[in-house]
Amino acid sequence: MPIERALKLLPERWADVVNTATKQSLEAALKAALLTFGDTPPVKSREFLHKLAVPAIGAAGGAAINLLFIDHFQDMAPGHFIVRKLERAYGAELVRAEYERL
Repeated sequence: MPIERALKLLPERWADVVNTATKQSLEAALKAALLTFGDTPPVKSREFLHKLAVPAIGAAGGAAINLLFIDHFQDMAPGHFIVRKLERAYGAELVRAEYERL
């Protein structure tokens, strides 16, 4: 399955979150389908399963993208706040001038 291959490429700490999001989305889709169709799925059960998989795949993709953004911004945050602290202490113009000098 493509999702399983993609999960293997993710860092270990992300895989659990994506797996959890996928399972939760799939459970929600199944509950909604049972409410809609009762105990008997539509005649074309393969098509039915494909329709159920769409939200799960979307949830997994969304979770992966969210994790990428979270990881990126957590890596960038310390540098940002150091620059802000320097700007408060020495003024934004001086900090900008020193940055451009580098």
